[in-house]
Amino acid sequence: MRKNAGDIRSQICRAGQGRIASLIGRYYAMDRDNRWDRVEQAYDLLTLGQRRIPGRYRRRGSAGRLRP
Repeated sequence: MRKNAGDIRSQICRAGQGRIASLIGRYYAMDRDNRWDRVEQAYDLLTLGQRRIPGRYRRRGSAGRLRP
């Protein structure tokens, strides 16, 4: 079953545990074309806490290409 971030967040709230710390599309975090510029954005998010504008996930498009 496919879920979006809102569904997952609702489940976390109901359980009373955890929180969403980051969202990254596989286009960036799992790049197989040796394009460091993509992987670097995911790396910086996870290691430095650098992020993009909150709410970007609400835009329509592929979740696989969700920017960090």
